[in-house]
Parts: sequence; structure tokens; C-alpha cells
Amino acid sequence: MLRRTATPFGLPSSEAAAPRLPFSVLGTPQLAVLLLSLALVPIAIVLLAHPALPDALDRRAALRYRDTFGYALGDLPTRQGVTYWGVTAVTPGGRAERAGLRAGDVFVGRSASLLWAVAESAAGRRACVEVWNLDTRPREVIRSVCFSGGR
Repeated sequence: MLRRTATPFGLPSSEAAAPRLPFSVLGTPQLAVLLLSLALVPIAIVLLAHPALPDALDRRAALRYRDTFGYALGDLPTRQGVTYWGVTAVTPGGRAERAGLRAGDVFVGRSASLLWAVAESAAGRRACVEVWNLDTRPREVIRSVCFSGGR
């Protein structure tokens, strides 16, 4: 019988188990989920931490009330190249016009103020929002637009 001796630099025998890679313990579906998570989690963190995200969500929510109150919202460019988000049109005789909202009005602070005001008004409570109009000179003229409760 032939006796084998271990040599420090010898090649492993075919009987020895090959070392397993760390990811080889995962099945294909688990590996796919892991890789997808590693790619999507940083993207989700960046999106959720972006400072404009709350304002964008408020703008989208305020659009739900546009037919009820009779206003259109969008970007308002100026001659100086600055773009504001505000009222692009008001329906004649609508609740927004009766409240004093005009085309060219820009909301002071975040657009959440409009969302809050129209939601309060839709719930039957009086609510005001501060605006300034792009056509007003000087721009520092801020006025309150109050939506009455009910219809």
C-alpha cells in the first residue's frame, strides 16, 4: 500500500472539497434579490432625501383640487430666466377666482400652503394662502387669498 504524505505546497487532491465562494451559498433567486437591493436601496435613499421631494408631492396633490376650485398650476417663466411654480390660469367664476387667485400668482413658501388651503376649504373650513403675482411691481407685495369653507 502506498502512503501519501502531505506536502506544504502540494496541489489539493481531487478528494478535497473545493472552497466555496461566499455567494455560492445563495440560490439564483436569492442572489438576484440581493443584487437588486444593492442597486435600488442607494437610489431610494437619494430620492427620499432630496429636498425638493416634499414640494413635488405637494404640487401633485394640489392638482387633485384643480377642477373643484378652477385653477391650473404649472411653471411660470420670467424674462430674467427664472421659473416659478404657480397659477397659470383661473376659471372665470370659479372658487379660486372668487377667493382672489389670479393667473401669475406664486405661493409664498412651499406649495404645501395651497394644498393645505384647498383641503381645508374642501372640508368646510376657511383657509388663506399668501401669494405674490409675477406681474406685480415690486415683487415684495404679498397678498392673502382666502378660500371660504363649503361651496
